[in-house]
Amino acid sequence: MRNKGTLYRKIFLAAAIVSMVCLCREAVSETIIVKPGEFADSDLQNALLAAKPGDIVLIEPGIYYPMDRLSPLADGLPGKPIVIRAKSRGTAVFKAMGNKYGFLLENRKYIEIYGLVLEGYAGCGIKLMASTDCKIVHVTVRESGSHNISVMAGQKIYIENCVSQASNACGIALIADAGGNPGYRHMVKGCKVANNKNQGILVTGNFSEIVNNNCEENGSRAPLDHGIYCIGNGNRIVGNMCFNNPFGSGIRVGSRNHIISRNICRGNGRSGIVVAGSNDTHTLLIEENRLQENSLDGLEINAAEYQPHDLVVRGNMVFGNGRCNIRIRKGVGKLAIQGNLFARSKIQMAIGNDPGRVHLSTNRYFGKTCRFYLRGSNIRSADFFSRMEKTAQCEPETVFNRLITGKR
Repeated sequence: MRNKGTLYRKIFLAAAIVSMVCLCREAVSETIIVKPGEFADSDLQNALLAAKPGDIVLIEPGIYYPMDRLSPLADGLPGKPIVIRAKSRGTAVFKAMGNKYGFLLENRKYIEIYGLVLEGYAGCGIKLMASTDCKIVHVTVRESGSHNISVMAGQKIYIENCVSQASNACGIALIADAGGNPGYRHMVKGCKVANNKNQGILVTGNFSEIVNNNCEENGSRAPLDHGIYCIGNGNRIVGNMCFNNPFGSGIRVGSRNHIISRNICRGNGRSGIVVAGSNDTHTLLIEENRLQENSLDGLEINAAEYQPHDLVVRGNMVFGNGRCNIRIRKGVGKLAIQGNLFARSKIQMAIGNDPGRVHLSTNRYFGKTCRFYLRGSNIRSADFFSRMEKTAQCEPETVFNRLITGKR
């Protein structure tokens, strides 16, 4: 009996060891290396087909000519993504061979792409469709026939420190799918987006963050193309620099519940920030932005067919714009303009006919004289000028110069 019990224990121990070895093999991630050369295309495709959660597909420096769209066969897992990475950032260049997409990630999860360069694709350099928890970091995409980087629907796509240049559409587009699913909780952070034919960054989804990007010289259609064009709901546009977009505005927003804060919009062909009137534009916070030297207005609130309402404009520095520092066309409902600095413009403020409950308070105005166009019976001013004055004496511009330079 004792020998039989010892045999059972040995069998159990051997089985346990075999199971542990198998589990360890499954847990070990692999690095699959792809090198340029005659068989690079098939090696790359085979590497993506073989990659499993936790694996790294490492691309050696060189120029690659993939013949087909690229996508891993498997999904990654939380904490174990499938990673496609250039060995050295910017040294692995993928050039199109007439194919429409570079990477097409459709219904993929936990895929990450780092450090690659993609050039000249007929459609998008990178397109994600209904994908979740994917990252694109330090990637350069240029000269695509459509958007350079397109995110269609999906959730939690993270695009950071990328360069998007010279596309035939938008630099980066976060858009709805054919069924109208807008996509949720994406982030575009620290990207340089320049010289694209339409918008620099287009956002039609919800609850996304557009943070610390540089959008310059985008657009070819007046007044349709902007540095950042955002609709959808609940998006945060924070800390971006939108310079010299020649045909439109630095930032254009519509819809509701957006926060537009700490952006710098300078030298744009239309206005620094435009709030577009639509049937659901409301509850916007425009705070601590610097809107300077734009061709028309620093801030334009455009109520066309519908009146945007519940807007707060506070703590902004608005100066040197070609027409007005702030211009409200036609009318709005419930607008608070508080604690802003206005200077160096022909007209400090123009409020059109039939505004609804506009409240001005604690703003400061600088220049020899300040001109205002204020119409309507619903303007409440706690500032130092009365509602119907056309001009008022302002603070000296030297005071403003000290404020913007920080010198005493």
